[in-house]
Amino acid sequence: MKDDIELPAHRELPPHVRDRMLVAVREGMDATPTRSVRTPLAIAAAAAVLVGGVAVVLGTGEDAPARLGPAAGTGDLDRCWDAVETSGRAAEYPGRADWQVVANQSLHLTSLTTVRAAEKTVFCETSATSVAVSAPAVPGDPPVNGAMVTPNGTVIGFASDEVDAVTVDAESLDSGDPTRSHLVQGHGRHPSETEVHDGVFVTELAHHDVTGRDFTATLIREPAESGEDRTLDDVVLAVPDPLVYEVDLPVEGGAGAGEDQRALDDCLAGPGGDAGGAVVDAGTWRAGAVLDERLAASASGSKTRDGYDLSYRVAVNDHATAVCMAEPVWRFSAHPTRDELVSADQPLAVLTSENHFPGLSLAGVADGDIARLELRYQDDTAEVAVKDGTFAAFLDNSEDEPVDTADVAVTAYDAQGVVLHDGTLPETPKK
Repeated sequence: MKDDIELPAHRELPPHVRDRMLVAVREGMDATPTRSVRTPLAIAAAAAVLVGGVAVVLGTGEDAPARLGPAAGTGDLDRCWDAVETSGRAAEYPGRADWQVVANQSLHLTSLTTVRAAEKTVFCETSATSVAVSAPAVPGDPPVNGAMVTPNGTVIGFASDEVDAVTVDAESLDSGDPTRSHLVQGHGRHPSETEVHDGVFVTELAHHDVTGRDFTATLIREPAESGEDRTLDDVVLAVPDPLVYEVDLPVEGGAGAGEDQRALDDCLAGPGGDAGGAVVDAGTWRAGAVLDERLAASASGSKTRDGYDLSYRVAVNDHATAVCMAEPVWRFSAHPTRDELVSADQPLAVLTSENHFPGLSLAGVADGDIARLELRYQDDTAEVAVKDGTFAAFLDNSEDEPVDTADVAVTAYDAQGVVLHDGTLPETPKK
């Protein structure tokens, strides 16, 4: 019996295997939060794996941001290069053999691959249908420089060593609305302040097209002592559009047909004007539940409120669930899939809710066996149909106090009228 372990003979790895391994290592390293990119990255927990004769260390961090879109992987890099070639602009990039993946980040609805080649950096964002690739770049004059703003609402840039975090804003997205409804919303962490990592900041500013906008950046430095001002400066941030943008995986024929789908498609076209264009992968979203409600003018004490229309469009695709509000303001929020949100113990989940005085609007998802809901609050009862696993409703509220969804009683039925669940709605997750 031999005690020696015979390792496979040394051989060069194919580029696609090397890319995938490097991505896995970088993802594990990114799982350990660090305040500053100047601090060497470390792997908190690791396991050694023998792949093709090479020992690879893979991280297993716990604090990665919630991901709603398709997972990042080695196929993203192939899509990036294919898009460059298809665009006819390959001569403006280093050759594919020089591309080395240095980071791969899963965002909420997209993935971002950072490539180093010929001493330049290339950023490539992929979604379920599209690819956006920045021009090859090097950091410009400090303290910050924009690298790319994408049709998916992501702003990417470089920051100098003195900057620990960046807050990016676009005045046209705010439009004076105190709710800042055009900015990114939904489940998971959506920080307005983005940490700088390895000299790069990545801000998910919105879930819709924000290219061609004027941006500002607030530069932040963590003070040596508590109580000191964290703001270094407020600067104008010029951010170029992608040098290459391709819809490489188009949806043939759209996601569906009918009046509800047409209304959803209109909402997914985005807020319009200076506020931006279509949402991420607009053609992939199928129409779910619909809420159209006319809220009458109301008065409470010395305060009066004009009447207005309220319109929700719940949408689903293979990777996420979303709520698109068309009225009274445009808003798009992204959430996990139904299967990720419901369970045998809790067959319902609320995606979003809002008090309107006098009333509560809400949208959510339901287990696949649930066909309809009966929602009750005070003297009001709403009979709600479940469509493609989603529901939306409005309940009257005769009081001035806000209503929590956990105060709403619910009975869930299957298609034959059998009661599947009886209790209260879960609370609305904090955004």
